Amino acid sequence: NAIKFTKDSGNISIKTWHDDENYFISIEDDGIGIEPDEFEDIFDKFYTGSNVPKGKGTGLGLSLVKIFIEKHGGKVIVESSLGVGTEMTCKLPKKIPISVELSSPDNLVEINQLPI
Repeated sequence: NAIKFTKDSGNISIKTWHDDENYFISIEDDGIGIEPDEFEDIFDKFYTGSNVPKGKGTGLGLSLVKIFIEKHGGKVIVESSLGVGTEMTCKLPKKIPISVELSSPDNLVEINQLPI
């Protein structure tokens, strides 16, 4: 999306970092930006922003990103200003809480955290 909605002469930066508990991936552009009241809608399947030209996007990319990140215990953070650009930051935990059930409730095995 950053490439699609940024002019040829625009800027896109990709940053990665981590803290004690999370990994972060941030993609920032100086593209068209997103309307503030559409921040939640942009993650809906087939949704395209009101300022997106017809035929430029299917509305699937961000919904897939959000599903993937949330399935791994993370979240997507959006910061954007119309005509200024957008920054999408994906926050992923270093350890994912899971539980596994073996044949019956008496055999429940819980693994609190798995390293990634």
